[in-house]
Amino acid sequence: MSSYRLSNRRPPIAILYLLAGVVLILYPEMSSKLFCWGVGALALFYAAAGFYRYYKAKRSGILLYGEVIVALLLAVLGAVCLFFPRTILSFLPFTLGCLLLLVGLMKVPSAWQAVREHLPMAWFTVLLAIVPIFLGGVLFFNPFAAVKSVVLFFGISLAAAGICDLIDTYFTRR
Repeated sequence: MSSYRLSNRRPPIAILYLLAGVVLILYPEMSSKLFCWGVGALALFYAAAGFYRYYKAKRSGILLYGEVIVALLLAVLGAVCLFFPRTILSFLPFTLGCLLLLVGLMKVPSAWQAVREHLPMAWFTVLLAIVPIFLGGVLFFNPFAAVKSVVLFFGISLAAAGICDLIDTYFTRR
């Protein structure tokens, strides 16, 4: 068997996927708003830090115009995320579709390796690559109208990915 082993996956990440998926399934609307508010708060924090650096540099006679422009853009992004989360959430299906496509594509080498080495449950590893690619493609090319449905769908996908990774880890360690 090659030095690459499928059992090197970390179960804590699978458990984190599972827990995040359950939270998204149980509280899709709250989760999406919390996500936007978190992004908004971080953007405002970085904007404040940028303004502070600009102010300190200006007092020293240095003008950091790039710093103030980035800070302004971050402040606008933060305000939009905090006060208009639905605007940000309208891009969520596209973003989640991209994320699922990437997750699936990252699992293709594992699936290929499992098939090449005729590992037990290789079909399952292939399924772990195909399902996120398919679901990501659906979200990417035909996004749902309701963001709440997308968050719920993403929660189910995350929970399923976590469960599948745990099952895969169990069988590859046997």
